[in-house]
Amino acid sequence: MGREHPTIPRKAGWVALALTLSLMGDVDPVTGQDTRGAEERADVVIRGRVVDGAGLPIPAALVGVALSNQAVMADSVGRFALPVGRPGRYRLAVEQLGYSPTEVWVEPEDIHRPLIIALARDPILLEGLEVAVDRLERRRRFYPGIVRVVEQGELAATAANTAYDVLRRTIPSLRPCINQVWSECVVRRGSVQPLTLCIDERPAWGGRDELETYTAAELYLVEVYDMGRAARLYTRWYVDNMMKRPRPLVPIAFGC
Repeated sequence: MGREHPTIPRKAGWVALALTLSLMGDVDPVTGQDTRGAEERADVVIRGRVVDGAGLPIPAALVGVALSNQAVMADSVGRFALPVGRPGRYRLAVEQLGYSPTEVWVEPEDIHRPLIIALARDPILLEGLEVAVDRLERRRRFYPGIVRVVEQGELAATAANTAYDVLRRTIPSLRPCINQVWSECVVRRGSVQPLTLCIDERPAWGGRDELETYTAAELYLVEVYDMGRAARLYTRWYVDNMMKRPRPLVPIAFGC
């Protein structure tokens, strides 16, 4: 499932919305209050667990409504809670690297029942994933400094919403740069220094604005060097490409 940014239509203005609903009998035309019951207005959340063929949990699986930008990451024991808005029939897309992706239909009458979604291991994909992760790990071993790695288990346990939130939790001293030459800075050894930021092996010049375009669920791995000198973020789709089309990794000393 590639990274998509579908266009989301803007909501109509409140006045137009109130008028439309009032004609339908759902809004008081004087107060503008929605007269429908609270139960009907409540958002629907699809809950469940993602497991493998043996029933063991699959942490950090991506669960979303197919062909939409609604997606969440399962936690460290495979549980997920996906807000979908209103009752209805939904097609869920579920994936995790190393497993065959699947889609399941959730019928209106089953929407409040916890789901068990099983993913089948794909030996070829798993081998490719192991090779890709091993290549990143071997590159880190040759780095002479300290490397902090945020892996899938920790990402699944975090309450972070965006890639910026993940980085902010990993580098507490992260802050905007005052001189605007660099987007993000950190406090290291008593001084404010620029942060070299890479996303999928390319420079992320947009800083916080760019980081906030990625959800935490899109990340597969985060590397932080020397407590904030540099940070490298890898998305699921980049690692998926590494698995299928291996390419040389740039030495860390060369930057992104």
